Amino acid sequence: MKRNRGIDRKIRKKKNGLMFIMMILTISIFLILFTKTVFFQVSKIEVIGNNVLNKEKVILASGIMENENIFKINVKQAEKNLLLHPYIKKVDIYRKIPNRILINIEERKEIITIPCVSSYIYLDEEGIVLDILAEKKDTTLVKVRGLKVKNITKGEKIILEENQNINGIIELVKKCEDVDMIEMIDYVTMNDESILVIALKTGTKVALNAQDNVKYKLEFTKEILKKREEENLELKGMIDFTKGDNPIFRQDTM
Repeated sequence: MKRNRGIDRKIRKKKNGLMFIMMILTISIFLILFTKTVFFQVSKIEVIGNNVLNKEKVILASGIMENENIFKINVKQAEKNLLLHPYIKKVDIYRKIPNRILINIEERKEIITIPCVSSYIYLDEEGIVLDILAEKKDTTLVKVRGLKVKNITKGEKIILEENQNINGIIELVKKCEDVDMIEMIDYVTMNDESILVIALKTGTKVALNAQDNVKYKLEFTKEILKKREEENLELKGMIDFTKGDNPIFRQDTM
């Protein structure tokens, strides 16, 4: 009996050893297939969420190339590469087994343009510099004049002189969007007292402080202009909200 038990133990050991070898071989073959076979080579890279940037530029910026093994691609590094682009706010990259890569981006959107010396600066709603061009784009973006630019770097927030606040200007423009006034605006400027002045295409100027009940004042402005149009009155002049919420229209006599 003891002899039989000894033989059984030897047989079990041999079986376990054989199973271990088979498992190692299986894993090795599996790894070889994963890393060497063309089955897992990237044959298609998809990009979604892009409106300003074209697909080819996004793929190039990511550093991902077709025919790479899908498991060898450093997804985190590719995401970091894309976030260096000024127009890309957020990115997620997914492996789609066996051979597809999906790049999902969220772009920053231009909200204002600033004429500066011989160039035009384009900012998003966070004040991030998206582009600096020698010529103005053909867009309906609000032009902002009178800013004292201290430093501009693509992909970073614009830096103005200490007495000027880009956030207040951007909030004003967003409020103008809310009340459908963007297409009415010729430009926006800021004076030395940090008072914002909206110059409308009608020749009307609206002076206000960006911190005080802006949406109400913009809606009030539209009502004033509508009433003057209905009464066939002159629109060139100033609506000054810096003295209170109920201004009087001062006609331009120049």
